[in-house]
This record gives sequence, structure tokens and C-alpha cells, in this order.
Amino acid sequence: MFKDATTYSDEELLRMCQDFFGSVYWAWYEASLDTVGESATLDILKKLSERFAALEVTAMKALWGREFENLQQVTRALDVVHRAVAYEGPGRGSTPTWEMSGDDSAREKIHHCPIYATTPDRFKDKGTTPLCDVYCHNIGKKFYETLGFRIKQDQWLAKGHAHCGYQIGRANP
Repeated sequence: MFKDATTYSDEELLRMCQDFFGSVYWAWYEASLDTVGESATLDILKKLSERFAALEVTAMKALWGREFENLQQVTRALDVVHRAVAYEGPGRGSTPTWEMSGDDSAREKIHHCPIYATTPDRFKDKGTTPLCDVYCHNIGKKFYETLGFRIKQDQWLAKGHAHCGYQIGRANP
């Protein structure tokens, strides 16, 4: 059952970090609700999403090593990040599904999200969650806008769909 820290495989350690990743957001969210209330918490989430999107653009460009020439390059770099944080495709450990339509148009499907997977029961019956609507979705919008793309989410795990689905394309085709 319990092993010494040095005996865990890299894959086991990664999975533990991924599982912990999702629950950290909910711990923060619930503590914020209790401390400053719902309205202020939503304002904080909006500001966090703006800052995180800017950080994500910087980190993704550093990961790629240069400016992105097209959406296909962005998706390749995102696969690395998605694997690190456990945004997964239909199989455990798989990257999300990308359906490319040329270099600058794609549909993405995320079948497993660690934040949604750790949603406390009291937030699951609302159809969406504040972290989905106010935080995650805004990060995606701001991230892609900064890179010259638009994103539209049309399916949500939180609304009972089998995956979160996004249509992504050039802002000015």
C-alpha cells in the first residue's frame, strides 16, 4: 500500500500530482466563498483567468521555443501541457482529441478534466460550475485571442456531455 518516496515510478508520481491539481482549485474556491462571498470570489476568478491566460501564452511560447506559425503548432505544444495536468482524451493517459481542418482550424475534445473530476457534489447539480464558466473557459478564450484565434465551447462535461468540446480557428481567416 504505502511505499517509500523513492520507490514510486515517474508515472505514479505524475498521476498523484494530476489528481491533486484538480482538488486544489476547489479547496481555494470553497475557502474564498467562505471568506469573501460569491460575488467577490467570481471577481477574483475573472482576474485569475486573465493572469493565468497571459502566463500560459508565455509558457507555451517558451515550450515551443519560438512564435507559433499556425494552430497546428499550438495544438502540438498544448498536448504536452494537457498531458502534464491530465486533460485527457477518451483513454486514460491519452491526450485530448484534435480534429484538424487545415493548419488553422480544429475541434478539440477533452474527455477528462481533473478540475471537473474533483467537483464537490454540492456544485455538480448546477449544470456548469463556476470554475468551468468563469475560470477555465475564460482562460481558453483569452489564451487563443492573444495568439490570434477564436474559441467557441459547445459541449461541457459539467452539463452532462461526454467531453468538453471546442471549435478553434483563426480570428480573421
